[in-house]
Amino acid sequence: MGQWEGAWTAARSLTVDVGGLQGACYAAAWRLGKWDWVEQAGAVDTSMSFDAASSALLVAVGRNGLSGLGHLAQPVMLDQSMVLDQGLDRLAREMDVALRIAGREIKMAGTTHRMAANVHAHMLGDLALAAAQFSTTEHDCAAVSVLAEKWRVRVASLPTTYAAQEPVLALHASVYAAIGAGCEGCAGTARRAAARTRLQAAQLARLGGSRATTLSMLAVAEAEADVDTGADVRAWLQIERAQVMWHEGFSAAAMTAMRRVSDGLGVQVRASGESDAESEAGTAMAGDATRAAFAHATLLLTQWQEASNAVGSAQLLAQYERALRAHESDRAHYALARLYDTLFVTLSEKDARSRETTTAADHRSLQMATLQYYVVRHYGRTLMHGARYLFRALSRLLTVWLDFGASILRPADARSTRMVDRFRTANRVVANLARRLPAYNFLVVMAQLVSRICHPNEDVFAVVESILLNVLALYPQQAMWQLVGVQRSTYAARAARCNAVLAKARAAGAGDLVQQASKLTDLLLALCNAVPARGVTTMHMATDFRALARSAPLDVIVPLQRCLTPAVPDAGNGDGELALGPTPVPASQQALHQPFNSDLPTISGFDDAIDVMHSLQRPKKITIVGSDGHRYSFLCKPKDDLRKDARLMEFNAMINQLFGGDSRARPRRLRICTYAVVPLNEECGLIEWVPNTVGVRHVLLRLYSAHGVSVSMAQAKALLDAPGAEPERQFLDHVLPRFPSVLHEWFVRQFGSPHLWLEARSLFTRSAAVMSMVGHILGLGDRHCENILLDERSGGVLHVDFNCLFDKGLSLEKPERVPFRLTHNMVDAMGVTGYEGAFRRSCELALGLLREHRDALMSVLESFLHDPLVEWSRRTTRAASRSKETEGLPNEHASRSLSAIRRKLQGSLQGMAPLSVEGQVDELIQQATDPKRLCQMYVGWAPFM
Repeated sequence: MGQWEGAWTAARSLTVDVGGLQGACYAAAWRLGKWDWVEQAGAVDTSMSFDAASSALLVAVGRNGLSGLGHLAQPVMLDQSMVLDQGLDRLAREMDVALRIAGREIKMAGTTHRMAANVHAHMLGDLALAAAQFSTTEHDCAAVSVLAEKWRVRVASLPTTYAAQEPVLALHASVYAAIGAGCEGCAGTARRAAARTRLQAAQLARLGGSRATTLSMLAVAEAEADVDTGADVRAWLQIERAQVMWHEGFSAAAMTAMRRVSDGLGVQVRASGESDAESEAGTAMAGDATRAAFAHATLLLTQWQEASNAVGSAQLLAQYERALRAHESDRAHYALARLYDTLFVTLSEKDARSRETTTAADHRSLQMATLQYYVVRHYGRTLMHGARYLFRALSRLLTVWLDFGASILRPADARSTRMVDRFRTANRVVANLARRLPAYNFLVVMAQLVSRICHPNEDVFAVVESILLNVLALYPQQAMWQLVGVQRSTYAARAARCNAVLAKARAAGAGDLVQQASKLTDLLLALCNAVPARGVTTMHMATDFRALARSAPLDVIVPLQRCLTPAVPDAGNGDGELALGPTPVPASQQALHQPFNSDLPTISGFDDAIDVMHSLQRPKKITIVGSDGHRYSFLCKPKDDLRKDARLMEFNAMINQLFGGDSRARPRRLRICTYAVVPLNEECGLIEWVPNTVGVRHVLLRLYSAHGVSVSMAQAKALLDAPGAEPERQFLDHVLPRFPSVLHEWFVRQFGSPHLWLEARSLFTRSAAVMSMVGHILGLGDRHCENILLDERSGGVLHVDFNCLFDKGLSLEKPERVPFRLTHNMVDAMGVTGYEGAFRRSCELALGLLREHRDALMSVLESFLHDPLVEWSRRTTRAASRSKETEGLPNEHASRSLSAIRRKLQGSLQGMAPLSVEGQVDELIQQATDPKRLCQMYVGWAPFM
């Protein structure tokens, strides 16, 4: 990857074009400035590949500098927001040969070809921008700066991967070199832009795991760097080299190198601290860049010292504060908030075990209150600087603040006036944040807010109520679907508070929608609870649920996931600051963002046919006709507390955000398939029906039938329970041989081309790995073959039915002995490496991220403490349960379940000391594939399939 000198040498040594290596030779030649070879090869080349055509275009730039660039074409000016296809149509009139090739590649099937075609089109568009810039404007530094900014914005729109951005960045570097050679006055600005471009490519190579390529690119950039490049860019190159050392495991050397960079920049920052206000604009801008580099170096150094336990917490806090004073950013505030959060959690655990005197306990309580205030403050400032950490910071901020508000009501703490003052200050911070943050930000934590609707602290509830009313005013459609389940709660206190909030929303102008949603909820509850006669498989909307049929059309949106989940502004690069990466959008500018499409479908009617499922509770599948003419299916499920499913979807959504911001997970497309779950009360709800899916059981039964294998659960049970036989030997010798591994055949039949087959198998393996780790952490059981579905279009894994959560499977009549499903058919579908290849690596990545962000993830699940499941509430008396709910105290069953999850996120398994990520994954895989455990599973789970 990126070894162009080697590619150039290897490709030229071949006498024939093997496997398209001639294209690699072209790609290497124009990157290395081998214009003579390009001209000679192009004169006899008839392949008309994109590399040949683009190389011919770049020869004009490389040979003739600015004159070649200005006369490359007479292109039209491209708007930066223009869709690629539109840009291609316009450019085609000017760059006939190259764009005909790019256009032909766009029509080719397969993700890889589409990506290459988009990158090629992007490169041609960038050439057109450069040609237009230098044919219509004066050749000066300003023109270079304008071009660099246009290119930066366009680069930020590409996927943050080396493969997508490197060709574009290499093109930019070649053009900058031509500009510098052709215009003496532009040379310094062009060299600075080229250095930033090479730095971005080196950063992407490191984030992609190719550190050798990173070092090679850094060597080139450092050799070209001079005074004109700027002290900040030279420092960024050194920062990048130190990060390579850190990732290679040379932690001491990395910290020494980073400290050297930080100290050197710190001298410049202190020297220019008093003069920025009096300096000229250009000097001030350079000072800002230097301060940003200093802050980044200091942040990285401090984070490494924190991870290595190299210095104490006081020094860590001082260094984070120093970075913030130099350059305030969301990343710095988030790092400082996490440190305060860690100190708070540590002190809380110590306080829970303490038996100190009252005076010592009061002092610790005041310390905890101070830490809680700083956690709230810095998470809040993180959010004000942008949405990059929205999913992690906001949920954790709310947890700390809400618990803070409850803690000061305890008699032992009420004596501390200073503690109450700390809380009031923190409460004002949240109230101010509620006014200044865009309302759609709170949609991602609505379940957490609603779970605390009975908060006992009136000051806290006033802020919670103001947030809910603001969201209801601006996004009533989405907020109503979040509140309908609480409005019909069986807990009187919760229902009363929710109805009070909705009454205020009605008075503010949302009366019609609230009335429609309330009536629709009652009608859907009646449908869920209706008991069909024995043997009935179809019901009819017009005759069986006449009132529901007549209620349409409604102004209420169809509760699809895409209609309920806001799209937040581009959160930037979660791995660190890229040289040319997108900058976070501050909260003051996020109000212009539209989180939902303007044409979300509303309910215009219902199909008459209602399918009755065969499972125990007889759920019903209905079809809603949207105002857009499309039909959307939902499962109306009775006698099941779907709040578990809804919280799990929110948990998975946060995990997807973490994966999307991680350089290792993103290119592997680690992601969990999610869908909408809408609880209507504590025992009924709607589940979005995911189309184009098929159960693993159905696939296996069909494949076994084709092989003439009869699947009989009764026969398998008889073999396993044979008197006098050892279960493990029976399982290995008599049961498993009857059920060969056949799941791989489905992928061969479903995905015709080798390319699609490989992509589908890879996605199956990785999605299975992710859900295996998430399922283990959450104690998800009952993973039989009907609860695991396959996506017929992509091969990905989709899990359904989360009733058996929080290790409930351990208390079944036949306890579950394996942490997740990894039977021989699952392993068979993963290819020749089985679970030792992509599956194990994806498990380690997923579990590592879960453990790294455990506090934020626990904040999502924290709602169960204050909105307990029905099955937990039934274990205590109804009166006691309602009493606790009124007081806002945590539910003891929820506390035990969440404590078990927290232990798993710390690497602890039953009866074992905490393990590393790799050790934990290995132990789980061994347990999941252990025949001794599999033979003890309930036969309906089908451990032999």
